[in-house]
Amino acid sequence: MDYIREVQEKGDAADANLSHVLYGLDADLIMLGLVTREKNFMLLREKMSVVMGGKKGKRGGRGRSKPKDMLSYDRNDFELLDLQYFKEMFRQNFQTISMKSEKELG
Repeated sequence: MDYIREVQEKGDAADANLSHVLYGLDADLIMLGLVTREKNFMLLREKMSVVMGGKKGKRGGRGRSKPKDMLSYDRNDFELLDLQYFKEMFRQNFQTISMKSEKELG
């Protein structure tokens, strides 16, 4: 995130086409990504079914006996979230809500 802030402060036109991929499981990364104002920003994370695979559920549900070894992960064990699409989805949903509110008010 420090690097992204530094690039934003420079305002360098050559960096306008940079793509950023941030890796991690923390849900706060979604919020950090949304406030960066970067156009090409994606989050890469392991699927929760892979991360939690070796753990039993609260009610003794069945899980794998051992978590999957990270060295044996393949591309299907990850999720990639493109925040540009996520932002657009938010914009459309809030626009719809705003239009409904305007109709109700008057």
